[in-house]
Amino acid sequence: MGLDIHVTSRGIAHLGVRVGMELRPIFTGLSAAVPATDVAGLGFGAMGHLQLTSAYADAQLMATHFLDGAAEVVRSWEDLLQTASQNWAMAEQANVVLYQ
Repeated sequence: MGLDIHVTSRGIAHLGVRVGMELRPIFTGLSAAVPATDVAGLGFGAMGHLQLTSAYADAQLMATHFLDGAAEVVRSWEDLLQTASQNWAMAEQANVVLYQ
């Protein structure tokens, strides 16, 4: 015998709020922290500085780009979950049986 799982418009809306409050800050926080990973001066050594500094800066830019993109995707999930919640609520209202 399986579990009965009931989806409600409130549950969908709550998920959207949690995604925005708990998941999106992870990506925005990581993106904001990328500059803190700079290697200053000759941190890669004299030879490493010549060879690695540019590649490392490119990797930082790529990481920031991907993390910002992930945050934007999560933001779109919030919007889509809000829309889904509204649609679900309308469906719930349309399926209410009225007794006279």
